[in-house]
Amino acid sequence: MTPRSKAMDFLARREYGFEELYLRLSKYFDKNDVRDVVSALRDEGLQSDNRFAEALTQRRFNQGYGPNYVCRELLAKKIDSEIVENVISKHNWRENISNVVNKHTCKTAQQLQRYLLYKGYDFEMINQVVKT
Repeated sequence: MTPRSKAMDFLARREYGFEELYLRLSKYFDKNDVRDVVSALRDEGLQSDNRFAEALTQRRFNQGYGPNYVCRELLAKKIDSEIVENVISKHNWRENISNVVNKHTCKTAQQLQRYLLYKGYDFEMINQVVKT
């Protein structure tokens, strides 16, 4: 199996960021070959950090995570900060936090605040939806 075919197998299942795909393929093949292959895939439009960021953000949004959590995760995967800002700004986080709060109505205000902080929402958003 070649690095390109293995990369195509990975990309057929889901989107990958450049660095994530590079690290994953480096376990199986020479790092110089892998970098060339992943760069070629990016040039051909088969690998895109932007598509990866959009897919991951949408997945985390649907799971109830906040913008801070998503931002940290994308930056940890070495996605460009400009792409991260652009993708995060496309979502309605205020509506999302309201949905999360509605699902957890049995928690006390303090528990809810802690939970929302863990989920990646900032204090301003939390204070607007949680009545203490």
